[in-house]
Amino acid sequence: MAPNLTVLVANRDFPVADDGGRYTYEKQPEICKWNCGKLGEALHPLLPTDVSRPALDELFDAEFDKFYLEKMRLKVRRTGHWAEG
Repeated sequence: MAPNLTVLVANRDFPVADDGGRYTYEKQPEICKWNCGKLGEALHPLLPTDVSRPALDELFDAEFDKFYLEKMRLKVRRTGHWAEG
């Protein structure tokens, strides 16, 4: 049985310079959403934040979850491992 990656790295901080724990495995969705918001702010001249922010808030979580599950399913098929849970 394959080890559960979340259990292995959930409490580890990467990189070393990250003393606030922003880049821990379990916080990746949150920091990715934050990065997308910052990109939206940088694109403000082309796409106003009053349009981009609500779209991000409405769509990000569902899209991230869908993409994550798709990638995990591919890994399970490729390795043949399935965690009982």
